[in-house]
Amino acid sequence: MDSPCLEGNMQLFGIILGIAAALLNIYGFWIYNKSVFLDNNNPIATTWGVWSVLSIINTWSYLQGTGDWVITLQFFTGTTGCIVTFIFCWVTGKFEKPDKTEQKILVACAVSLVVLISGNAAIANYGTLFAFTISWWATIRKVWRDPSIETHLPWLIWSVVFWMQLNNAIQRFDGYWLALINPAWLLITNIAIAVLSLRKPAQT
Repeated sequence: MDSPCLEGNMQLFGIILGIAAALLNIYGFWIYNKSVFLDNNNPIATTWGVWSVLSIINTWSYLQGTGDWVITLQFFTGTTGCIVTFIFCWVTGKFEKPDKTEQKILVACAVSLVVLISGNAAIANYGTLFAFTISWWATIRKVWRDPSIETHLPWLIWSVVFWMQLNNAIQRFDGYWLALINPAWLLITNIAIAVLSLRKPAQT
């Protein structure tokens, strides 16, 4: 059995890690939007639009499912960052019209929203994770074709953020497995974009 002192230190460490992840998350969005402003990024409307909606649902359902405001804090900053990024890109005309594949992804995400309004926090979280994955595909497939459309640094920063959140979730694990699955999958998807964006564009 852990001593009260050790348990208290772990709780304090978790709070510090959660706050650090939230601040780093904000920094990642600052760099990303700066890159968009300088035309170094080509953001995908489908991805950021869906993420803006899903992040609101995800933050709420995650808090309802876990009751852990420390981990939810990082989700809250992510929600704010997604919304700000989407509005900024929309207002500045940085988005291109969704292609046919992206339109199908939007339809699939819209269908998944039916699941999200079920009222069950666990179901909502799984539905959000599914919708996030298919909307993430809208970006990853274009980065695969042309690595230059995304700069790697923001995605690396967000990868670190989700690693910190996953570590925090492990430390605070209470049997709710989605608390681990969610940040673990977000870590993988962000790393994937970061790695692919580091590739050199194909010579034409």
